[in-house]
Amino acid sequence: ESYVTETIKTPWVRESLSRREAQLAEKYLAGYLDIERSLKRIEDIFSRVGIQPPKHGLSGYLEVDAPRMKDLESAYANRALGEPARDVQRLHRAVSGEADYIFTPAAPHACDAALFKTLAGIMTRIVDAEDRLLLLEQWAGKKSSANISRDAALRSAQQAAGKGALPVEMWNGLATGFETAYAWGNVKWEGSEIYGAEVGTVSDRLARLRDEYRKTLEAGEGPLRACLRKMLSCGIGLSNPAPEQGDVVTATATVTPSRPPQDATWLWRAEGAVSLISSGAYSAKLRVDGDGRVGVDIVDAAKVRLATCGVSITVRKKDKPESLHPPKDPSSASALSVTVPDIWKGASHAKGFKVERAEAKGGPLTTNICGYRASVRADVTGTLNPSFAPRGQAEIDKRMAEEKIEHARWSREAGIRPYAIGNFKGALLETKLRYRNGGWSDGGYRDSHTEAMAHGWLLRDGKSIEVHYHIRSDGCFNDSQRAFQEAQSRAA
Repeated sequence: ESYVTETIKTPWVRESLSRREAQLAEKYLAGYLDIERSLKRIEDIFSRVGIQPPKHGLSGYLEVDAPRMKDLESAYANRALGEPARDVQRLHRAVSGEADYIFTPAAPHACDAALFKTLAGIMTRIVDAEDRLLLLEQWAGKKSSANISRDAALRSAQQAAGKGALPVEMWNGLATGFETAYAWGNVKWEGSEIYGAEVGTVSDRLARLRDEYRKTLEAGEGPLRACLRKMLSCGIGLSNPAPEQGDVVTATATVTPSRPPQDATWLWRAEGAVSLISSGAYSAKLRVDGDGRVGVDIVDAAKVRLATCGVSITVRKKDKPESLHPPKDPSSASALSVTVPDIWKGASHAKGFKVERAEAKGGPLTTNICGYRASVRADVTGTLNPSFAPRGQAEIDKRMAEEKIEHARWSREAGIRPYAIGNFKGALLETKLRYRNGGWSDGGYRDSHTEAMAHGWLLRDGKSIEVHYHIRSDGCFNDSQRAFQEAQSRAA
C-alpha cells in the first residue's frame, strides 16, 4: 500500500508510469481501502453482540470484491443479526404478552440471549452460503459480460474505421474491452476450483440451514417460557392509595416480565384491619377499617410459587380543618384552593396551586447488579386565568389536536376527553402510561422509566383554568423493578 501511494505521489516516478497504470493503481488502492473499512464495520457489528465474525476470501478483483463487501455489510446487519433479533422479539412478545417489548442485541434480556446467539450463528452461515453462491454466479456473469462489451467495442471501432482516424476515447474503449475480457477469461483465484465443484450442493446446504433455523426458533419457545416464569415479579397498586376508614379499595397486581400461566392460582391475603371482600386473577376487592397490608402469592398447577408481592395500606386522617376546599363555583374565586391526601404535599398560591406526591421507593433489590430501589414521583398543577388561554371550545379542541400530534412524534399514545371542574368545562389530554426498558451499552447503563402526563383547559364566562399532571419513575436497567414502577405509577 505504502509503495503504491508513494509511487503515485512522486512526480518523476508518476511520469515514468503509463497513464493507465497510474489510474489502475489509484483505483485499486482507493477501492481496497474502502473494502478494508467495510470489513472493519462488519467486525464491529459482530463484536457488539459477542459473535465471532466470519472470514471473507477476497478474489483480488475490485469489480467483484467492492460490491460484494457492500452487500455483505448490509446483509450481516439486516439479516444475520437483524432477522434473529426480530424473531426473538416477536417470540418474546407472544410468550410474555408484552406487546411493546423491544429486543436489544447489544444488551439482550437474560432469557433471550442464548436463543438469539444460536439463531444469529445459523443466519450468519446462511448469509455466508448465499454470498458464496452469488459470487460464483457473478464470476460467470462477469466473464460473459466482458466478452459482450469487448465485441460491442470492436464493432463500433470497425464502423468508425472507414470515416477516418479513430477518436482517443474509442481506442481507450477497445483497450479496456480486450483487457477486461482477457482478464475474466483467464482468471484463477485461490479456492475458485473448490467452490466451483461445490456449486451444485450450495442450494441443498442453504435449504438445510434454513430448516435448522426454523426448528431452532420453534424449539426455543419452551425454554424461553420456562425462563420467563422463573423471573416473574409482581407489584400491587391500589385504586385509592390513601383510603379513609370504611372505604372499599381495589388492589390490582401487575406481573412482569410475562403473564403467569392460565392455570395459575392467585392466593390473596389481607392483614391487620384490612379484609378481603372478593378476589381473582390480577385483582382483589378490600374493605379498609384501619391500617394493614394486602398481598398475593401466584402459584402454578404444581403448587410452585412463581411470584409474591404485597403493599401496606395506611388509613389517612380526616381532612384537616385548615384545608381549603375549592368553592363550588371557581368562577367566583380569585384563586384556586386544593385539598389532597396526606401523601401529597403542596399549597395554593395567588394564581393556582401545585402539589407533589411523596416519592414512592421499592421493587426488588439486587445488590450485585442494582443497589438501589426504584422511585416513583408525581405532581399536579393548576393555574387560574393564565396568559394566552384559549378563547373558546373550538380553540381548546385545536390546541389539544396539535398536542396529540406532537406526542405521537415522540411515540406517546394520547387521548382527549371532556373535563370539568364545577361549572368550568373543557377538555383534558392524557398520555397512556408508557414503560421504557432499561439497558446497557458501550455508553454505560440506562435506567428503566415510566411516564404519563396530562394537560387540560377549562372555560367559563371569560375565565379559564389550566391543569397539568406528570407521573414518572426510574428503576434498574435490567427491568427487575418494572412491576413496582408500573403499579405505583398507575396508583399515582
